Amino acid sequence: MSMTKKTKDIFILLTVSFFIRVVFFLLTDDIFGDPADKIVEALRWLQSPEFITHGYWLPLHNYLIAFVIFIFKNPAVSPRILSITTGTLTIIPYYLLVKELFSRKIAFYSGLFLSLLYYHILYSTQTMNDTIFIFLSVLSLLFFFRTYKAGNKETVSFHNPLICGISLFLAGMTRVEGWILIPVMFFALLYKKKYAEAFIIGGISSLFPLFWFAGNYYALGSILPLARSEERRVG
Repeated sequence: MSMTKKTKDIFILLTVSFFIRVVFFLLTDDIFGDPADKIVEALRWLQSPEFITHGYWLPLHNYLIAFVIFIFKNPAVSPRILSITTGTLTIIPYYLLVKELFSRKIAFYSGLFLSLLYYHILYSTQTMNDTIFIFLSVLSLLFFFRTYKAGNKETVSFHNPLICGISLFLAGMTRVEGWILIPVMFFALLYKKKYAEAFIIGGISSLFPLFWFAGNYYALGSILPLARSEERRVG
């Protein structure tokens, strides 16, 4: 069976993206600073696993780094494999999102631009939470716009808003910037009179920020600590 044009585009973009990132992966190493700190935190967590309820770093990336280190037993390489995997896979929802909003041609060239974008390549080869956050954010935007653009029907389709809400929930466990999308999506859907979809996305994605505020306030007396020293003091 011959590939569709969309499938062929995605295959080409994934191949280009993966090849470029593998080359940079082999030629580089983790930089000093955040990548090293994240590996140390994950190793510390593996020594005494616990449910993270507060702190400076949001917990999802820590869990994922600890998981890949536990599986592959190589703290110097396995966290970077997580980055290169999510960085490469971002091409799929990104292409579909741009195609949803514009056209197949624009989606292909936009995907090619992302494949060659220096900063995204850099993040894809370092132990940083940027690539997984971008992947989850783009995924949530894809299903948000599918929800937003859908015609108003008597029977609500829960597929798109549910995936959007879960993706945004996970993105919000990675970086606080993801929280900004919650009210934007919620009020945009209310404006479109998609009330059920708005509350599905808003309700699911708001669960983690509310939990994180409560956990930080209980442990630190502040709903959102912004000083890394506070994390180390209580860690």
